[in-house]
This record gives sequence, structure tokens and C-alpha cells, in this order.
Amino acid sequence: MASLLRSLGKLTALGATVALLGGIAGASEAAAPDAPPPPAPAAPQEHAATPIDAPDQAQLALLGVLRRERQASDALPDGARAHADARLGPDVGANAGLSRRALRTALGEDLYVVPGRGWVCLASSEGPSSCTPTDRIEQGYAVALQRIPSGVRIGGLVPDGVARAEVRGAGGETATATAEGNAWRADVPFEPVAVAWTREGAASEVAVPVHVPPVAPTAPVATGP
Repeated sequence: MASLLRSLGKLTALGATVALLGGIAGASEAAAPDAPPPPAPAAPQEHAATPIDAPDQAQLALLGVLRRERQASDALPDGARAHADARLGPDVGANAGLSRRALRTALGEDLYVVPGRGWVCLASSEGPSSCTPTDRIEQGYAVALQRIPSGVRIGGLVPDGVARAEVRGAGGETATATAEGNAWRADVPFEPVAVAWTREGAASEVAVPVHVPPVAPTAPVATGP
């Protein structure tokens, strides 16, 4: 899974298996005819991917947020752009100049969709970003999380036709997040074990198991002699 989802900062790669859609009815609009064909995904460990000039056909067909005209509000803030340029560009060919703002959370955090060379990244105005190969998004693999004081912050990318994502806990807990601009984000007070969503027109849901990283052990505090 590590090769499928690369997370930066405190975000962690997730997912092991996925319940694939049996068929998608009327899923995506056709991509622009002059869009480049999907390239082979860049290999992050090689640190040599040239930033792309435009989203490819697969990205445009899958993610409506990339098909709309770019606006001033789509520009990454300076801090997030510096992070993207320094960390995403050399790894997966992501171009921060092609970003689209997907949504603003209740806490005022902005999430941006940034296309790369066979990858799509979800960047945050607060710095951390996560990336996944384009063809894995509709399979449910584009999920990342981090521990926060109140529990777990979890979110990711979804294809067109997904209105909400459901986070499920081991004890039967659930939390629903609205998808906007092909992205979603939720803070939950429980330990997530799965994320599920259903694409409009599909007969079955996509469900992906997720695993929260263990809490790092606290070093013992030295006492006097």
C-alpha cells in the first residue's frame, strides 16, 4: 500500500483491500480531446518527475474540479505552495500552478486538488499533503489520516458522482462527511476501521479498510537521583 498512497507531514498511507464497483452508470464527462493521455505514474522514490503542464485525460474524466476554469481562489497559499513545490513536484510531477480549491473545512482549512504525472494530490492550506495514483481514486484508495488531540482527522479524494463518504469505527460508530470538489474531510472521536462511499448510479459501494497508526510511546521522564 505504501507505493499507492504517499503521505507527507503527519499523514499516513492507508488501505489494503477494496470492494470494487461492479459497474458505473453515467459516471464521468468525457475529457477534453486535446488533453494529454494518461502517463505512467511517476515513481516518488526517483525524485525526477518533471511537473506536468496540464491534467491528463484520465484526471479530467474522473475529477470535475479539474475541468472547471481556474480562479484566483484556487491558488495555493504561499506556505502550502512552497511545501508542494519542494515536496510534491520532484516526487510525482505535481504542478501547484494547476491547483483547484476543493473545499473549506469548518475550522477554516482549505483543501486543494493538485494533479501530477499519473498522480493526484490533496494539499492543505496548513501544509500536509497526500498523493495517490489517478487510477486508484475510483477504487477508494485515496484516503489519508492523522491523529489529532480530539481523535482522528481523516479525508481524501473521490471521483465524480460521490456526494458523501462514511467513516466507520470498530464499535459501530459512523460519521458522514460531505464531498465537495472531489474531496472530503472529517474529524472523528473514534478509531476508524473503514471508509465507504457510493457513486451515483452504482449498484454497490466502495469500502476500504483503514488503519490508524499507533500512538508513539512517551519517553520516560527522568527523575532525580
